[in-house]
Amino acid sequence: MPYIKKIELKGFKSFGPKNVKVVLDKGFTVITGPNGSGKSNIVDAILFALGELSTRRLRAESAAKLIFHGSEKAGLERGKVAKVVIQFDNTDGRIPVDTSTVTISREVYRNGQSVYRLNGRRISRTYILETLSMAGISSTSQNIIVQGTITRLTEISSTERRKIIEDLVGIAQYDAEKAEAEEKLRAADISIRTAMGRIDEVQRRIDDLERERNNLLRYAFIQNEIKKFEAVKLSHEIAQIQEKIKDTSSKADKVREKVEKLRRIRDGLRSKRREIESEWRKLSSEMVEEGGSQVLKVQMKIGELKSRLTELTTKISSGKATLEGLKRVRENHRQQYESIRKEIHENRLKKRKLKREYEKISNEIAAKQAEHDALAEETARLWENLGENSRRIREIEQQLDKDYKRLTYLRSENSKAQTAIRIREKRIRDLTKRKERFTANLNELEKSLNELKKVQKEQKIQLKNLQRMLERRIAQKEAVEKEITEAGKIAESAREAVVEFATQKELAETVAAEEKALRSIEELGELGVIQGVFGRLRNLIKIEKTYKQAIEAAAAGWLDAIVVKDFDAAFACTETLRRMKLGRIKIIPLEGVSNLKSLKVPTGEGVNGAASFFIKCARRYEPAVHFVFGDTIVVSNDKTAFTLANKGYRAVTVNGDLYEVGGAFESGYYRAPIDFSTIIPSEKAIQSLDEAVRALQQHLTRRNSDIDSLEEEIDKTRVEIARLSEAITTIDREIARVKRSVKRAKSNIRRIDSNIARLGKEVEREKAQIWTNRAERSSIQKEMRKLQSELTSLRKKTDPAHIQELEVKRERLAEELVTLRQKLGTVQTEISTLQSQFENVLRVGYKNAKIQLSKVEQQVRTVEKEVESALQEKDSLKHEIAELEKNRVELAETVLSARKEAKKYTVQI
Repeated sequence: MPYIKKIELKGFKSFGPKNVKVVLDKGFTVITGPNGSGKSNIVDAILFALGELSTRRLRAESAAKLIFHGSEKAGLERGKVAKVVIQFDNTDGRIPVDTSTVTISREVYRNGQSVYRLNGRRISRTYILETLSMAGISSTSQNIIVQGTITRLTEISSTERRKIIEDLVGIAQYDAEKAEAEEKLRAADISIRTAMGRIDEVQRRIDDLERERNNLLRYAFIQNEIKKFEAVKLSHEIAQIQEKIKDTSSKADKVREKVEKLRRIRDGLRSKRREIESEWRKLSSEMVEEGGSQVLKVQMKIGELKSRLTELTTKISSGKATLEGLKRVRENHRQQYESIRKEIHENRLKKRKLKREYEKISNEIAAKQAEHDALAEETARLWENLGENSRRIREIEQQLDKDYKRLTYLRSENSKAQTAIRIREKRIRDLTKRKERFTANLNELEKSLNELKKVQKEQKIQLKNLQRMLERRIAQKEAVEKEITEAGKIAESAREAVVEFATQKELAETVAAEEKALRSIEELGELGVIQGVFGRLRNLIKIEKTYKQAIEAAAAGWLDAIVVKDFDAAFACTETLRRMKLGRIKIIPLEGVSNLKSLKVPTGEGVNGAASFFIKCARRYEPAVHFVFGDTIVVSNDKTAFTLANKGYRAVTVNGDLYEVGGAFESGYYRAPIDFSTIIPSEKAIQSLDEAVRALQQHLTRRNSDIDSLEEEIDKTRVEIARLSEAITTIDREIARVKRSVKRAKSNIRRIDSNIARLGKEVEREKAQIWTNRAERSSIQKEMRKLQSELTSLRKKTDPAHIQELEVKRERLAEELVTLRQKLGTVQTEISTLQSQFENVLRVGYKNAKIQLSKVEQQVRTVEKEVESALQEKDSLKHEIAELEKNRVELAETVLSARKEAKKYTVQI
C-alpha cells in the first residue's frame, strides 16, 4: 500500500510564503500542537492536493480563501497562489506510474484556476483521480477522516456503516462500475436491436441511392459532352466568320491595289494630255490672235477641271460603294457582338440564379441536417433514459400527492385568518368612531385655546410695544439730552478746529510748496488752461506689488513728475509756475524725451530684470517710463546689486536699496512718501466747517424744546401699560383651564389609538400570514404545474409510439436530404458548365468580335472622311467651272467683235 513520504506547503491557508515541509515515516505518525497552529490545515492540504473541489470540505468560503492572506504585524504580504506537493512511496507499484516515488501537486490562483502536476508534468484533474483511484486513494473515500467523522460514525445506521466499509475495501467502487457497465450493456443491446431492424431498410436505400448516383453520373457525363460539342460548334462558327472576314479583307486589299493602279494610269494619261494641250496651245497661239489664245486657255482650264470633276465623281461612287460594303460588314460584326454579349448576359443571369438556388438548397440541407441530427440525438437519448424517466414519473406523482395535502391545509388556515380579521376590523371601526368624537371636541377646545392665545399674544405684543415705546421715549429723551451735551462740546471743538485748520493750512502751504505747485498745474490741466498735461507719472503707471519699494527707490523722486505732451506744454507749465510763484517741479515731455537704447540685462543668479519690465502703462507713456527707469536693473539681493554697480549698471534691490554706477548706494529703512495733498485742508473745507458749526448751534436750540414733549408722552404710556397687564392676567387663567381639558381629550385619543394600533397589528399579522399562505400556495401551484408539465413530457418520452414516430420523421428527413443533395449536385454541375462556356467560348468570341468591330468602324470613318473631302472638292470645282464658263463666253464675244472690226477694216482697205 503506498504511503505519504513528504508534504510541502507554500501559501496555503495559515502557511506563509516560505516553503514548509512535513516529512512522514512509514507507520503511525502524530502531529501535535496548540489550537490554531495549523494541524487541521495539513489534512485540508492533503484533501486539496488529492483534487477535492468542495471548499466547504476544505473549511473555506471560496478558492481564494485557501490562499495565504498575509500579516501586517509580521510584515508578510498576501500570497498570489497556494501550492501543495505530496510525495508517495510507490515501491509496491500500486500506483500505475513507473517510478518508486510519485509526486503530485496542485496550485490554485485567486481567480479560482487550478493546475495539477504529476511528477512535474502538467496534467488534468481527471487523469490524477483515475491514477490514484487504482491504488484506492481518493479525497472522497475513507482514507482521510476529517473532524467530526468519528462522532458521525457513532450516529449512523448499520446500512450506512456497511457502505463505508465497502468503500474502504473498494467494493463500492466496483459495484458502481458494474452498475455503470450493466447500464451501458442494456443501452448497447437496445441500440443493436434497433440497428438490426434498420439494416435491411438501409441496404435497400443504399441500392436505390447507388442506382440514382449512376444515373446522375451518366447524366452529368452526357451534359458535359453536349456542352463540349456546343462549344466546338461555336468555335467552328467563329472560325468560319473569321475566315469570311479575312476573305473580305483580302478582296478589299485587291480593290485598293486596283484603284491605286488605275490612279497611276490616270496620272500618266493626265500628263500626256497636258503635253498634247501644250502643243495645241502653241499651235493655237501662232494661228489665232491674243484674244483667241485666252479663250483657248479658259477652255483648257475648263477641260482640266471637268476631268478632275469626273475623277472625283468616280472616286465618290467608289467610296460610297466601299462604304456600303463596310457598313454591311460592320452591321454583321455588330449583330455578332450583340449576340455574344446577350449570350454572356444570359449566362451570368443563369449563373446568378443557379447560385441563389445553390445557396437556398445548401441552407435547406443544413437546416434539415441539423433537424435530422437533433432527432437522432433525441431518440437515442429517449431510449437511453427510458428507465430514468420512469423512475422520475413515480417521484413526480408522489410529490404531487404531498402538494395536494399541503394545499388543503393552507386553505383551512386562510379561512381561520379571514374570520379573525373581520372581527378585529369591526372593533377597529367602533374605536375609530369614538376617536372621531373625541377629536371633534379636541378641535373645538384647541380652536378656543388658539383664539385665547391669539388675544393673549396681541395683548402681550401691545404691552411689549408700549414698553418698547416707553423705553424708546426714555432713551430718546436721554439721547437728546446727551446729544445736546455732546453737540455743545462738538460745537466748541469745531470752532477751535476752524482756527487750527486755518493755521495748519498756512503752515502746510509754506512747507509743501512743491505739492501745491503740482496740484495747481494738475488743476489748470483739468480745466484746459494748459493743453497737453497728462498728470503725475505715479498716477499714469501701475507697479507690481512685489517690486513697489524697488521702483519707489529707483525713481528718486521722479514718480511725482508731471508728464506733458511736448516742450510747448512743459514751457507753459514753467511759465505758469514763475508767474504764480508756486515753486519748482519735475516735468517730462513725452515727445521731447530722447529715444534711449534698450538696456541689455545681464543674466545671472539674483537678476530679476529691468525696472521698466515690472511697470505697466499705456503705450503713449512708455517714453517717460524708459526715461526714469530705463537704466535700472532690479535684483534680489545686495551682493548682486553691488556687483552690477561695479560693472556700470544702476541697480536696485527688491527691498529698496539703490546702487549707483561706480559703487555709491542709497540704503536704510524704507518709509512710504508723504502725500501732502491729503494733509493740506482746502479753503472750501474750512468754510464748510465754519458753516456746520453755526448750523449745529441752531439745532441745539431746537432740541431743547423736544425734551418737554417727550416727558408728556412717557407719562401717558405708563398708564396704558398698567391697564394691559391686568387684562393679560385674566386671559392666562382662562388658557390654563382650556389646556387641562385639551390634555384629557388627547389622553383619551391616545388610548384609543393604542387599541387601534394593537388591533391593526393583529390584522396585519393575520394578513401577512394569509399572504404567506397565498405565496406558498402559489409556489406550490406553480411547482405542481411545472411537475405536471414535466410529467406529461416524461410520459410522452417514455411512450414507445412517440419514439418510433420520431424515428420515422428522422428517416423522412434523411430521404429529403438525399434528394436535396442530388439537386445540389445538378445545380453545381450546371454552374460549372456555364462558367466553362463563359471562360472558353463566350469571352474569347466577345473579345474577337469587339476587335473586328473596332477595325471595321475605323475603316468606315476613314472612307467617310475621303468621300466627304471629295464631295467638298467637287462642289468647289463646279463653282470654279461655272465662273470659267462665264469668263469664256465674255472672252468669245470680245474676240468675235474684234474679228468683225478687223474684217471691216480689211474690207475698207
